[in-house]
Amino acid sequence: MRHAGMHWPTMAERPSRQAITSLPGVQNGVLVILADSARFHYDAIRSEAPDCVVVWRALPRGDRLPAHLGWDAEAVADECLNLWDEQPHGGVEWFTPLNELQFPWESGEEQFAGFGVTADRLRLLRRALRRRFDERGQDVRLIFPPWCPDQPDGRVDAPFLAADEWLGEAMDWDAIGMHVYSHVDGDPEHRGARNVVRSHELMRRLLTERFGDDGRTRPIVYTEMNGNRDQGTSDRDMLLAAARVCAADAHCLGYAYYIWETEREHEVTFNVFGNESRLALFRDPPTAEPVEPVPATDVLAVRRALHRIAGDASLSPRQIREELQNLIDTIEA
Repeated sequence: MRHAGMHWPTMAERPSRQAITSLPGVQNGVLVILADSARFHYDAIRSEAPDCVVVWRALPRGDRLPAHLGWDAEAVADECLNLWDEQPHGGVEWFTPLNELQFPWESGEEQFAGFGVTADRLRLLRRALRRRFDERGQDVRLIFPPWCPDQPDGRVDAPFLAADEWLGEAMDWDAIGMHVYSHVDGDPEHRGARNVVRSHELMRRLLTERFGDDGRTRPIVYTEMNGNRDQGTSDRDMLLAAARVCAADAHCLGYAYYIWETEREHEVTFNVFGNESRLALFRDPPTAEPVEPVPATDVLAVRRALHRIAGDASLSPRQIREELQNLIDTIEA
């Protein structure tokens, strides 16, 4: 159920905390929670969903964003931990300090400084955060902050196109955070379920080509996923696509749907709570069978893999080519 996780509400949780923590995708998947809610619920969530990857997402105050602090790594690290000590900690934990730094309301900068410059700043922040967690004696896994996938300037895949500017730094974090949405830009591969599969395969290929087996096994976690107001997409189809990604990639930690509930006017359309069909979907999400690795010398396994690809009517021509290339890469490995 790693594919059907959830983002905690940005308001009082309704109808109850347990209504969220009892979801199958939270019990056995991913939950992302902002620090201003984590300060009250983090320990209880981890108790109620002990097998969940609970991601504490830091929330710097609005007047203390990274640029307001001159991107001083020590000051930014302290600000990212401004509420951390209000909850007990222990065991393996997951933490992401920032989010979608292409936007001024996240970074504090009027203009995005670029992927390379931002990655250099994150390198110093990573080191400062590791020191602080080490001093506390805590086993905290750091998640590289996710980019917005169509920024700057509304360009879908902008982070992928600039991959060589930041992937090296991302590999020094314990996991790489990503967001995935549907984009209406004229390319059907960028919409809905197709984009869920395409984005993950593209990211995994970029990592593997540059870093070999380390890139192939680097954990990836999707801390936001939704249809992004695209009326032509299906939540169920996107969830099923995410299930197929998780079935094929054991190193995908999972997906968190954005969002259980928010009062933000421009985002209420994404709410699960209050939307009966969406609520039913996450209470009983679709699943996909695990994909067995294909041994290089197993002709029958290769045949089964080819039949699976040929029989999957949801795959686009591009995705079929990518599936076949992945099969070839496995055989030649």
